[in-house]
Amino acid sequence: MAYPKVGKYIAYKVDSGLQINETLRGQVVNGALSGQTAPATASIYSKNMIGSGFTEEKPPWMFTFLKYVAGAVTTAPFNGSVMTGPMSGCYLFTYTDGGAPGVAHVGTADDPDKTKEAKKGWVAFAARASVGSIIGASPFDSFSTAEYAQAMAQGRPPTVVGYFETGKAYAMLLSVGTADKVKLAAVKEMTMKPWDTIKTLPKFAG
Repeated sequence: MAYPKVGKYIAYKVDSGLQINETLRGQVVNGALSGQTAPATASIYSKNMIGSGFTEEKPPWMFTFLKYVAGAVTTAPFNGSVMTGPMSGCYLFTYTDGGAPGVAHVGTADDPDKTKEAKKGWVAFAARASVGSIIGASPFDSFSTAEYAQAMAQGRPPTVVGYFETGKAYAMLLSVGTADKVKLAAVKEMTMKPWDTIKTLPKFAG
């Protein structure tokens, strides 16, 4: 991933997501909730060596943002760059559905009933005959406790997100930067595992 680089500041705020409700449940088809995406264009800045100013870099960072919904599986077409978050214990997957590539965010939550609902939805989605080539990972697992603590800023924890480009999957830590910017504190390429492996893990299956 060449752009943006670690240490750069990004004029972007990660959507904190939604909670599943009866209206959203009515929009779930085959275990997944589509339409929870938005195009994003985020300006990138480097911090000036002298003073407190910033210099904008070109081009801006462009991607599709896939919203987190606690208690549901959200999906997005994978026909460009896709970011999703915030992440804690959620799993992200890439897959094909009828040959079309997609990205899924399995929206686990603090509420165990909502976590079960999201996982049940994903199992139903993944079991469909049209769905294949499923691989996934949990971005939060990419960073150690020390790395997470190092990315804290102004007494606030970083935001973990997943980011996908063609053939690549990344976990990112976004630290508090300024009032209108976050700092890209860390990026790691994720090791994506087959769904047949992930579904046997206690963390996912439990």
